[in-house]
Amino acid sequence: MMAEQFPWLTAIIVFPLVAALMIPIIPEKKGKTLRWYALSVGLIDFLLMCYVFWQNFDATNSSFQLVEKYTWIEPLGLSWAVSVDG
Repeated sequence: MMAEQFPWLTAIIVFPLVAALMIPIIPEKKGKTLRWYALSVGLIDFLLMCYVFWQNFDATNSSFQLVEKYTWIEPLGLSWAVSVDG
């Protein structure tokens, strides 16, 4: 049985979306604060991607990797599924 793995791909997708919720409450200083915030969020997400792929991606494997699949709304048959195609 494979050990449960942290949902890295979901975190990479959701992090900028959650960070965007903070934009309306950021105090503005001629647009500079918001620009630095956006740059910081983008860099953090990029570094997260680099870490995840450096640690968990196998370039010799041509199948799907980092597979995540979750049932979202079962009565409607909706699910969340993401993976990386090797």
